[in-house]
Amino acid sequence: MRRHVESVGVQERLEHEIEFWWDKLGGKRRALWLAGGCAVGFFVGAVVFGGVMGAAAATGDGDTVPRARSVLVVPVFRDAGLREFRGSGLTRAVDRAELSFTVGGRLASRRVQIGDHVGAGDVLAELDRAPFENAVRAAAGGARQASAQSRQAARDRRRLRSLSDAEVTSTMELEQATTAVRTFGGGRTSARAQLDEARRMLAEANLVAPFAGVVTDVLLQPGEFAMPGRPVLILSGDDGIEIEVEVPEVAVGRIEPGSSVHVSLPLADIEGLTGTVRVVGLAASHQGRVFPVIVRLPDAPRVVPGMAAEIVFQVQVEPELAVPVTAVVDPGGHHPTVFKVHNGRAHRVAVTVHDLVEGRVTVRGALAEGDHVVVGGHGGLTDGEEVHVQGRPTR
Repeated sequence: MRRHVESVGVQERLEHEIEFWWDKLGGKRRALWLAGGCAVGFFVGAVVFGGVMGAAAATGDGDTVPRARSVLVVPVFRDAGLREFRGSGLTRAVDRAELSFTVGGRLASRRVQIGDHVGAGDVLAELDRAPFENAVRAAAGGARQASAQSRQAARDRRRLRSLSDAEVTSTMELEQATTAVRTFGGGRTSARAQLDEARRMLAEANLVAPFAGVVTDVLLQPGEFAMPGRPVLILSGDDGIEIEVEVPEVAVGRIEPGSSVHVSLPLADIEGLTGTVRVVGLAASHQGRVFPVIVRLPDAPRVVPGMAAEIVFQVQVEPELAVPVTAVVDPGGHHPTVFKVHNGRAHRVAVTVHDLVEGRVTVRGALAEGDHVVVGGHGGLTDGEEVHVQGRPTR
């Protein structure tokens, strides 16, 4: 009884304290007090609601009902075996040449400038002709002298042969005359060859266009010394345009001369050209193991040498199984896998990834055409996990 009276006294004192501090708080603080109370009440309600929902999801013995993961699947299919390989290069003339003199000399004149169009056989540049003309004259004089000596030796032998028949001269003298005829005859042949060479060098003092085309560059100015083989100008022919591209080893064996390819000139905004493979290189040009392939372009306006070009080769390979890229887990890693759905469960299958073709990859592994593989919802999926397929599987 006494304990009850003490508790009532304590309760009265607490009520007096609450009334005192309530008056002290004022209007704004009362609002804050009420807001805090509402928040606490909302939190308690949420906890209670969650507990009720959890109880509703429970079975009679307290265990939760497991739910299967929902996934999207597509069937494995066999691709058509058509592959595309792309290459890039610069357009160039089919006929092109860096023209140079075969003899050395001072460049006396150059008759063309960059951009000039020339015909086959036109003289483009000339060396100083004086040294070559002097050489021709000297060789001509030597040839005449050798011819005169050869004729004289022949006359001497005829004379000695007639004297030998009359037993006036000795056999030794006749043999000496015959040797002289042979010697001077050889000298005459040599002198004529020297004259021919001097005349050829005189003709080589003119730089002649080997084919019709356009001068794309000049490398030597009049007055400079032209060494034999040093380029003087560059000529680009009129007989068509071609492109040389480098093709990887996996594709070069499937490209045939005469096959058609798609060509575009993106910087010139030219699309839809069809080129023809003219040459397929049989050896790699360097250690990168790429092979040169030359493609001939059809005659088209606005297409000139020096344009950037892109080429698409389409080659036929053995058809392989293919899946979307999204079906492969860790496609660029050491252990790429896919999940195959069978009897409502997802099974991990190791695969080898090969070609990438328009958002799909060709794979090799324990798969068959028509198998269903997961393409959505496989994040965190484990081997053998039960799954639920959403919708109808489509490719």
